[in-house]
Amino acid sequence: MNFNNTLFLKLNTLTGYSVFSDTSIVFLAQFLIFAMAVMLFVYMMVSERTSLFFQQQNSSKYRFYEIVIFIGFVSCVMLVVTWIKWYFAIPRPFLQFPEVVKLFSYGGFDSFPSGHAALSAALATVGYIYNKRFGVILYICALLVGISRVVAGVHFPFDIVVGYMLGIGITGGLFLLYKKLFS
Repeated sequence: MNFNNTLFLKLNTLTGYSVFSDTSIVFLAQFLIFAMAVMLFVYMMVSERTSLFFQQQNSSKYRFYEIVIFIGFVSCVMLVVTWIKWYFAIPRPFLQFPEVVKLFSYGGFDSFPSGHAALSAALATVGYIYNKRFGVILYICALLVGISRVVAGVHFPFDIVVGYMLGIGITGGLFLLYKKLFS
């Protein structure tokens, strides 16, 4: 058995201890990502910083444009992840290991890479670009999303790592490219 499978099976044993812990894992695995998106949106709307993309002073019009640009970056991440999932069609852990405790049913042959990990990493990268301290908080949230999805039985650790790499790499790369082309 390889390291990816061994680590998955070890982390999956953290389920079934209590209703509270299992419910917490489900929340982190499925719903924390929505809280991250809302926190990021609100932070970007109320922030008093100057625009990252425009030479103008901060105004609601330019903050809206920044949010649209970042939504475009995150959408690119999800398009790439969707294409990779379709191309590789790797079964989820609970399909490969029937003895796995899964806390919720999710997908089938679309384990690699983790879309939740990619999206949470992309959101955290946007937060980090916008404000480093806030970004670190979002990266911690992204880490919780990824680990909880392994514990919940719906992803292998390698799915999560590749999802993080795609989310950070594509979002960061698009930001640098945008800055290079339009600054």
